[in-house]
Amino acid sequence: MTSGDDAVRRADEDVALDLKGILAAIGRRLPFVVAVTAAVGIGTFAGLQMVSPKFEAETKLLIENREPPLSNNSSTPNDRTVVDAETVASQVQLLTSRDLARRVAEKNHLSDRAEFDGTERGALDGVLALVGIGRDKMRVSPEERVVDAFVERLKVYQVDGSRVITVLFRSTDRDLAATLANSVAEEYLTLQSEAKRRTSEDQTRWLGEEIEKLRVKVRDADEAVEKYRSTHDLLTGSNNTSVSRQQITDVTNAIAAARSDQAAAESKAKILAGLLRSGAALDDAADVLESDTFRSLRSRQIALRGRLSELLVTLLPAHPQVKAVESQIADVRAQETAEARRVLAALQNDAKVAAERIRSLQDSLGEIKVTSAADGASEVELKALERDAASQRNILDGLLARYREANARQNTDILPADARVISRAATPVEAAFPKVGSLTLVATLAGLLLSIAWVIAGEFLSGRALVRVAGPVERPRVVAGTPVEPALHDAEPVAKAPRRLRAAARAAAAAAEAAPEPVEPAATEAPAGAAADSVEPAVDARLARFRARVSAAAAAAEAEEDVAAPVAEVVPEPVAETPLPLVPLDGLHALLIGDGASRVAVMGVGSAVAVERVIDGMSRLATVEGTRVVVVDTVASHVGIGGAGLYDLLTGSADFSDIIRRNPQTRAHEIGVGSEVLATETWASADIETMLDALEHTYDLVVIDLGPMDADGARFRLVSAADHAILVGEPADPHTRRAHDMLRRHGVERLSVVAAPEFDVDAVA
Repeated sequence: MTSGDDAVRRADEDVALDLKGILAAIGRRLPFVVAVTAAVGIGTFAGLQMVSPKFEAETKLLIENREPPLSNNSSTPNDRTVVDAETVASQVQLLTSRDLARRVAEKNHLSDRAEFDGTERGALDGVLALVGIGRDKMRVSPEERVVDAFVERLKVYQVDGSRVITVLFRSTDRDLAATLANSVAEEYLTLQSEAKRRTSEDQTRWLGEEIEKLRVKVRDADEAVEKYRSTHDLLTGSNNTSVSRQQITDVTNAIAAARSDQAAAESKAKILAGLLRSGAALDDAADVLESDTFRSLRSRQIALRGRLSELLVTLLPAHPQVKAVESQIADVRAQETAEARRVLAALQNDAKVAAERIRSLQDSLGEIKVTSAADGASEVELKALERDAASQRNILDGLLARYREANARQNTDILPADARVISRAATPVEAAFPKVGSLTLVATLAGLLLSIAWVIAGEFLSGRALVRVAGPVERPRVVAGTPVEPALHDAEPVAKAPRRLRAAARAAAAAAEAAPEPVEPAATEAPAGAAADSVEPAVDARLARFRARVSAAAAAAEAEEDVAAPVAEVVPEPVAETPLPLVPLDGLHALLIGDGASRVAVMGVGSAVAVERVIDGMSRLATVEGTRVVVVDTVASHVGIGGAGLYDLLTGSADFSDIIRRNPQTRAHEIGVGSEVLATETWASADIETMLDALEHTYDLVVIDLGPMDADGARFRLVSAADHAILVGEPADPHTRRAHDMLRRHGVERLSVVAAPEFDVDAVA
């Protein structure tokens, strides 16, 4: 490839941190470092000795519910206030209130102390007050000055995870610090007790008024109940039930008893009738045995049987005495049977009486039910009145209980506050501020670090902290006789130079890069000097710096050619008959600067690797010149490389900070294609143009990587919106010629052809 060999390649020089040089600089400035460190340490120690020491004392309070003993009998745990984090935080605010501070100040006569009355103030306070920045304390009333000074020295905070509050007070007097810390706690407890007493008084007064109103309501409700009951004959019986309901209950019970009696009488009569029919012994009939007549007959029968037994011992059965006794026994049996029949008739009569009683009770029950049904609506209204009266009575009972509790609490001599002191402040031994040893040590270390940082910063500003390390340079093959056409538009051409010239140009570039201003080329009659003289003052400073470096390289080369041996002859290669104008890679940046291009579209004929190499080389050269470069990749085959990219930005799933990455080789920023390929209509949308405009506001040069030219016309619309187009390909290649002519026909006026390099530009250090 001949056209790529004609481009002049220059290698960047990397910079490295010179640690040995920095350490040597610190060693040279060691007296300065020691002096600054000692001055800071001694000054801090002396200054702290002049500061009045401040002592801190702390008192700890435990927030809890504390009720007087008289109230515990009537209160329940649910009625007591729950101490939560918000309650403790509220008590912290109360401890820091100005009212409490004013009471403590008056109690301890703090207005008589210079520390609190505001008369002791520094000169800086007075100056700040005069210029209107600070507040003149003397314009405030003495009482407010004391309160302000007290509040400034008081610190109250809650111990994490507990109901303990720490009261910390700072003062120049160690005894006063402890006294005021304890005084704050005491006044707080007193204030709480007074507040509880006032609350009890207000509660007692309110409860008394409400009780009087409720008593009237309860009395009216009871009267309404009794009046309604008497009006509707809704008398109340036992167990607080109505008379009709009680009658129904009694009649129902009587009917049940009558049915039981009837069943019992019928059972007994049935059994006794069976015994009489069967002629069985009547001893099994309990009702017959209960008859006195039957018992006397049975006794007489037993006596006669005994008499008969005696007679049969001495007399024969046909004896008249025996017959007489047997006749008497038969007569007694007949009387027993008659008595049993009488008992049976009595049982049957009892059953009939019970049945009649049941019928009578059922009739009465029906009448009572009718009456009770008629009184149902009246009873409903009566129950409503009774519920209302009971509700009023319950409210009255509750208020009476609360009134007795509040009255008992009010009559108590001391109402305990809902807090108690668990740790009283003691007189501090050591000062809380300043900690002379610690602060002096910290200040000394800070002085040491700052002095060392000052020395290192001086080394960086002077450039001595960085050294340039030249890397290996891979040179392209140079072929003599290949013409290099000047770049399009107004950019000046950069002639091809031999190896000596390129080496001198790199040396001049390094010198120009280290200098703060562009190096003016020396006056010479060489062509390169004439090119330097043609630079106009209105050209961008970066173009002037670039031309100065090229002019210096040309002058050095001419001086060297006067005494150097001729260059080794190289074999020429055939050249196309009508080659396209070719721009060397290292002259491309100067062309873009002179053209004022900020948006460049790069495409190629062939593979995408050649386009990427041209973009990498151009980016490296531009970043060396101090140009801020960003490369926007649009090649579809690069989807997913580097993570989020253009697709993710336009779809809203990523921001600029998520898609912009730095290329460690070229030091330019890059934006990848993204996770997916953009749709065809997206390339023609306003979002693309908005994104490119945003990049132009941030970067000096926006490079659009279009890759190899293909049939994707939507993506190549970005060429028309670019300030300059770059076609990568061989000038003698007919495909390059056709692509060049096609772009010209489509209105691309600012078009440059760059040959693809034969080596990876990223490998050039």
